[in-house]
Amino acid sequence: MASIQYAKSALGSYAQLLGSQHVASLPSDFGAKKVYHNTPASTGDTQAARKQLYAQQEQWLIDAEADLQGRTITVVPAIPLEQGTVGTLESVKYDMLVPRDVWRLRALSPSQRYAAYHYMVELGRKMVLSDQAAQGYQVLWANIVKFRAGLMQRERAWAKSFKQGTNTDSWAR
Repeated sequence: MASIQYAKSALGSYAQLLGSQHVASLPSDFGAKKVYHNTPASTGDTQAARKQLYAQQEQWLIDAEADLQGRTITVVPAIPLEQGTVGTLESVKYDMLVPRDVWRLRALSPSQRYAAYHYMVELGRKMVLSDQAAQGYQVLWANIVKFRAGLMQRERAWAKSFKQGTNTDSWAR
């Protein structure tokens, strides 16, 4: 429960840096919303879904391992001009966005990238210290999923604004 309270307090800080509209879509209880279905799921289906979810969570932690090691970030890495933006690539699915991928998001200012990176790292570290079957772990995972979806939505909107000619920002951001 302490990790959930910590995550709630951290969310306020990151919401300020990232813009509250991108974090406001998180449920008020900072957990996953319950979904009720009319048809009961079989035990086999439930176990298969849980197994798939656990595998996805474990893969994310493996992919994010380098970021979760506790090194201190003092300088926000620059984004090379030739990279473009990940938001312009429609074929790219960033449903497994890990903290280091945040450094490549042009829609965020350097301070916002720094805050987003640290927010994802904090959630990931809390997951490592928790039992995967615990509700707190699943709340942390739900917040990572929602947060990275919001980041990618913002990145795609930013890239789209260039296509429409409504953005005067520099690609060198």
